[in-house]
Amino acid sequence: MKAVPDRYACPKCLSVFRSGFPRCPLDGAVLQTLGDEDPLIGFELADRYVIEALIGEGGMGRVYRARHIRMSRRFAIKVLFGDLAADGKARSRFSREAEASSRLSHPNVVSVVDFGETDEGLLYLAMDYIEGQELHRVVAREAPFDAARCLSILRQLARGLAHAHDKGLIHRDFKTENILVTTDGPDEIARIVDFGIAVVGEMTAPEQRLTTEGMVLGTPAYMSPEQSTGEEIDHRADLFSLGVMVYEMLAGKLPFDGTPLAMAKANLAAPVPSIAQRAPGVRADRRLEAVAMRLMAKEPEDRFQTATALLHHLDEVFGRAADTLPPPIAEANAEVPVAVPARTMSDEFFLQADEVERLPADNAIDTREMARSERRRWVIAGAVAIAALLVTGGALLKHYQSAGKERPVAAVDPSPPAVATARRAEPVVQADAGASAAAPAAADAAPAVQVAAREPVATTHKPTQGRHKKEPPAHTIQPVAVMTPADFDRRYREVGRQLDRLAQERGDAAAEALNKKYFDIPYADALRSDSVRKDADRTLRALSSRIGAELKK
Repeated sequence: MKAVPDRYACPKCLSVFRSGFPRCPLDGAVLQTLGDEDPLIGFELADRYVIEALIGEGGMGRVYRARHIRMSRRFAIKVLFGDLAADGKARSRFSREAEASSRLSHPNVVSVVDFGETDEGLLYLAMDYIEGQELHRVVAREAPFDAARCLSILRQLARGLAHAHDKGLIHRDFKTENILVTTDGPDEIARIVDFGIAVVGEMTAPEQRLTTEGMVLGTPAYMSPEQSTGEEIDHRADLFSLGVMVYEMLAGKLPFDGTPLAMAKANLAAPVPSIAQRAPGVRADRRLEAVAMRLMAKEPEDRFQTATALLHHLDEVFGRAADTLPPPIAEANAEVPVAVPARTMSDEFFLQADEVERLPADNAIDTREMARSERRRWVIAGAVAIAALLVTGGALLKHYQSAGKERPVAAVDPSPPAVATARRAEPVVQADAGASAAAPAAADAAPAVQVAAREPVATTHKPTQGRHKKEPPAHTIQPVAVMTPADFDRRYREVGRQLDRLAQERGDAAAEALNKKYFDIPYADALRSDSVRKDADRTLRALSSRIGAELKK
């Protein structure tokens, strides 16, 4: 029996391990080197599924084809590696992520139909069984793709991402190996696998770590810069990975070669080469290449901000009727400019001046430009307001200067206009009280006015003093006057960490009902809509209070 390198099996629970534990942490049995025959073949899993064949192996476990014992239906069963199943933190997170993934229902996402833990301690996911090929095999064999084929797959993947992101799920390991491609007559259907589950594998897989202890890079060729540096990520990390896939489909090559560490560093800092540079002779559609470059921007704010925004952009540029292309706007052999650092990229950069003129005006507008326009509108509005204040202040100043010529300066008029003027000037006149005795007699009347004016000034500075105080405990989250999308994202993640803590300290049963409420919050809608965000924030604060009460029990 030929041994499988670095794989070990438990003869009792049949778990497969990636590292050589002397004994199985689930049942204490001595581990054996895994041979060619997988121990789970023929095993009846969870009294429901008969394991028929090993399909493949991923970063988290092994995937099998299985037959349901009471239904004439086959499923793909992913069984997690034993080293993950033995980790308490990974088990808790697995339950949360699997439950969330089971609520995904979309033609471009492989559905999770069942999950759980067997009596032997095995953690498993049951998914729809799809007869297809992984996209990376199709790319290796058939790329570069023509523009129509690439656009069709891109749109399908963007729709699947939009559906999952709207449910608050991030893939975290989005790559061509996690895309299944099937054919339905002349059409290709792309489906995303393992949505939201990759985070479980990030906890205990040291062989996937490249540079820093505790930092997991997953698959470096597709990993966003923020993920490779260990920063907290959001759904835009998946969009970066999608950009790498589009580039690979168009060029037949990844943007960078080298070791995993070298590719991670290149994604972090190196300008992405144009397809003309990377694959001389390949004729890629310039508009799709521009989309790929935009998705691969180094900074998240320079990418399309959502998968839905990407779909809108594709509709504007390529049309809404079908996943087919109108005639290219650029000659196929035209030179493509070299990509520049992300903060200077725009779709217009990739089009010659005459091509931009031939595009409809709205086709040149993208999500990033819309965000810039929004910021410009706020800046212009602020400038107008400041100008109005200056004009008003100048008119008032001129009025009182002219009035001063008609009566002595020392005669301070206590009428409301004079008081208002004193209050506007008060922040400038912050002299020590003792100094007023040496002032001219003309200022004798000023203290009475200043006393009334200082009270509001003192109170307006009180909130800023609180900035240096410690944040309140997580279970006493305070409302925010104006909840921005960034504020909401931080709040959402903070409550997620509270749920993790509750699951660790009290167990999954205590967190189960609260988990459901958490995942029911419309994360993506809240990022887009002020009213939805306000309601979602109230829900998060109420949920945080309940978690805090549970933690105190």
